[in-house]
Amino acid sequence: MRFWREPRWRQLLAAWLVFVVTAGCYMVPPTLLGGSCEPSAERPPCSVPDEFPDLGPALLGWLPSLFLLTKGVFAMPAGALLHRLGPRRCIVAGNLLLTLFGSLYPAVGAWWALLLLHAGFGISYCLAGLVPLIVHANGWFGAAEKASAIGLLLTGFAAAGILWPPLTAALAVRHGWRAAAAALPAASGCIALPIALLVLRDGPGGRSPEEPGVELARHGSSSSTAASS
Repeated sequence: MRFWREPRWRQLLAAWLVFVVTAGCYMVPPTLLGGSCEPSAERPPCSVPDEFPDLGPALLGWLPSLFLLTKGVFAMPAGALLHRLGPRRCIVAGNLLLTLFGSLYPAVGAWWALLLLHAGFGISYCLAGLVPLIVHANGWFGAAEKASAIGLLLTGFAAAGILWPPLTAALAVRHGWRAAAAALPAASGCIALPIALLVLRDGPGGRSPEEPGVELARHGSSSSTAASS
């Protein structure tokens, strides 16, 4: 286990933990949109359709669709921010947004608010999901190890698929869907955000163009290339 003493592997582990949390954007809301429980005076509704029976499948179907649409539309602006600010700052911002939007989700009372929050989840994932975390891993690993590092990182999505749906369903059945929805922002605010703030660091190959030394390194590289030619 000596290789875990190296900073790059610790960074990969930290990014993996963040990914397990932020991938909940894909898992938690759809879990709360399906299923139904026996009505009970002692138990809150365990799904969104239980509490809002007037929302038919057509309206509910717009919620995950808007998440994916927003994620696609915001991908290019998020990429520009990623290039300008670096992955760590984007991951911090994405987790801040995920904590904010996720905290509002249990208090939602109308379909239009659900729409806005699902769009917010799409923006959050663009800033703190798969692409920024892959860029973060690329900054710490050389060409010979990038494929292995990214492959290990992607197992975080599988881990999220094992963790979030059964956990969300169990909380919803026992405590209602609003309490279950609070688990994602709690994990983001208590786990992913502190890791992003305190542990994640942009790697030597992942610094933003504004950081000291980057332009100098580029100039030196250009000069050496010109000299060799």
